[in-house]
Amino acid sequence: MLLILVSARLALAWGALGHQLTGQIATAYLSKEAKEAVDALLPARWYGNLSRACTWADEIKGRRYYAWSSKLHYIDCQVDMHARICSVDLDRDCRNGACIVGAIYNYTERLDPGNGYPLDQQAEALRFLIHFVGDMAQPLHASGIYRGGNDWHVIFDNRTSHLNGMSIKRPYNMHSIWDSSIMEKDIREHHGGQVSNYIKSIMYDLEYGQWEDEKYDWIECKSPYVTRSGRSTPACAVEWAKISNALNCETVWVGVEPRDKVDLGGEYYRRNAPILRKTIAQGGIRMAALLNSLFANESDDAETWFQPGRFLIVQ
Repeated sequence: MLLILVSARLALAWGALGHQLTGQIATAYLSKEAKEAVDALLPARWYGNLSRACTWADEIKGRRYYAWSSKLHYIDCQVDMHARICSVDLDRDCRNGACIVGAIYNYTERLDPGNGYPLDQQAEALRFLIHFVGDMAQPLHASGIYRGGNDWHVIFDNRTSHLNGMSIKRPYNMHSIWDSSIMEKDIREHHGGQVSNYIKSIMYDLEYGQWEDEKYDWIECKSPYVTRSGRSTPACAVEWAKISNALNCETVWVGVEPRDKVDLGGEYYRRNAPILRKTIAQGGIRMAALLNSLFANESDDAETWFQPGRFLIVQ
């Protein structure tokens, strides 16, 4: 099986490495029509590199012109660990659509060729949409406590701080653990320190392993999202938010107290590393299915989003 491989430093966080991985997985399953459309919408410097484009929305959210977009990367869903209740309520958690759920719907509409948006707006919509689909797979982007875990400082591998890609010391927190620390340790300990081995492992499980059949469930929609042009898509943003939010009660916040004594680099890491690998795979599969649906020929079945043999595994 031919694969897209990536070379990346382990210091890259979900904002870079995790997004690049979801982009590579998506690229492997793009239909011919979707790949041609995506290539045409990407800037020349990113031509054919969907994984590179996946990081753009993080890179620009701190700029003044795009400051408004920072609140679109998450949804503050309910997480009550004392009562073990996690839930998603758009009226409560996403007023006026100003959250990641609303953003996915909005940019799905803007990217739909049938809605007639100018090409520059479609291109921007593509870069936002692929990023937000990746963000939605990270469970702390659907968590309303401690600012998505950013304000819950923890110990990891007997350390309370780490060096990021710019060699600036920062404290570990729950969000950074799920952004990078679990993934990086998994790559070091079980994949020879090579990102390429990590993506090979994920792709093998998608094609021949534990997710060979299950991956079809990841793109099922109870109510497929229909754009204004009448195109049916698997933009199941509310369902995705509920899945990520549920992980907060099921595993993310389980066993983290007392935070000044529990080292999350031990049993917590071992329990959650496979879960994080799965969320990356889910983000990639969802991204491919959504792009395939948006750029499918009119003669295609409305819900032909993911079928064996239709999608490209490219190098």
